[in-house]
Amino acid sequence: MIDKNIFYIVSNSKDIYLQRKEANDKELKKEQKKEGEEVEIFKPAVVLFGNPEFSEQGASAQGGSITPVDPLPGAEKEVEDVKAILDKNEWRTQMYLGETATESKVKKMENPKVFHIATHGFFIDDANEDEEGGELLASNNPLLKSGLLFTGANKLLGEAQESIYNLNKKDGVLTAYEAMNLQLDNTELVVLSACETGLGEIKDGEGVY
Repeated sequence: MIDKNIFYIVSNSKDIYLQRKEANDKELKKEQKKEGEEVEIFKPAVVLFGNPEFSEQGASAQGGSITPVDPLPGAEKEVEDVKAILDKNEWRTQMYLGETATESKVKKMENPKVFHIATHGFFIDDANEDEEGGELLASNNPLLKSGLLFTGANKLLGEAQESIYNLNKKDGVLTAYEAMNLQLDNTELVVLSACETGLGEIKDGEGVY
C-alpha cells in the first residue's frame, strides 16, 4: 500500500486499520500548556455535516432551474450512522446537524482526516444562464456556478436570482470558488454525499469545472 509516497507492507486490512488508529491516537495526545497546566486539545479526525436547516421557504439552482429546497432527513440518518460506526472503532468525530451545520463551521475546519458532507448540491450549466447576458445566474467563472447548501441557504439562494455573486457575500452556500480556500491540505478523504457534485463544464486543456 502507498500512502503519501510512503510504502507500507501489510498482510491484511487489519494492519491498515491499526496504522490509522495509531496515528489517530497520537493526535489525541497532543497537549498544550496553559497557565502552567497540561490541557488536552480535542481535534476531531472526522468531521461530518448533514441535513442543514435550510430554513425559510426559498429557491435553489438545482438543474439550472429554481425549485424549493426540502429538508434531508435521510442525510441526517446517514451522518448519524457513519458517526456511530466510527465512534465504535474509537475514531474522534465531530458532527453538525440542522442549525449547527453552517458554512462558517466548514470554513473553520483545520485538516480533518475525513470530511463528510450530506446535503443539497447544485450546478448551473451554460444552457440555463440568463439569456440576456445579465448577472442573473450568469458568470464566466464556473466555480461560482456550483456549490453545497448549508444552514440559511434558502434566503441566500433567493438573493442569488439578482446576482450570483451574492452567494459569496453571506453564509449559507459554499461555492466551489470558496471551497478552494478550505484547510484540507492534510485531509485524506472528502465525501460529497450530495446531488450534482459530479457535474461540470468540460474546458479544453482544463478538465471539468
